[in-house]
Amino acid sequence: LKVKASTLLVQILRHPSWEAGAKHFATGIARAALPNLRHRNSKVRMASLDLFETSVSVPDREKVRGAGTEAIIDLVGLRDENVLPIAAFYRSDCGTTVNCLAELVTDGNRNVRMRCCDMLSFFICCLPDRYDHIQRLLPYLLSFHTDDCQEIRERALAAIDICGQYYEAENTNDIIEGRQYG
Repeated sequence: LKVKASTLLVQILRHPSWEAGAKHFATGIARAALPNLRHRNSKVRMASLDLFETSVSVPDREKVRGAGTEAIIDLVGLRDENVLPIAAFYRSDCGTTVNCLAELVTDGNRNVRMRCCDMLSFFICCLPDRYDHIQRLLPYLLSFHTDDCQEIRERALAAIDICGQYYEAENTNDIIEGRQYG
């Protein structure tokens, strides 16, 4: 049921005529997919990865960013040190966060790790606001460099190569200065 629901939501979010309405729900859908990323069944984790990637990458053309990119912070489990939820004073479970991405990078299933590598590659190379999230996501993509599977290592290196090409194309003056003056 979870796989079927995720697949259906992915199809809806990718439909161009629903783009204007989907951008308002993209963050909520991405956050709703997070608990399923820790599911015991690998098919559910794969479908949830598809749903998370699709909902994060719904275009918000007015703001030139992905409409659901705020959920990337929740995927990593990041919380500012000086922010404490009020409910944490009353409930012990409210103050804890889980780094779902770290669990996916070290997942036991090869296909889940490959899909996670592809998702991170897409986020780092194709999102319009990728520079807001590259510091959070690049260490996880680099960790795929030591993966047991050769194909995952090659995909991670290709994504890092593309990311470097984008950086060189967008910062040519800094690159030239660094090469000339050391």
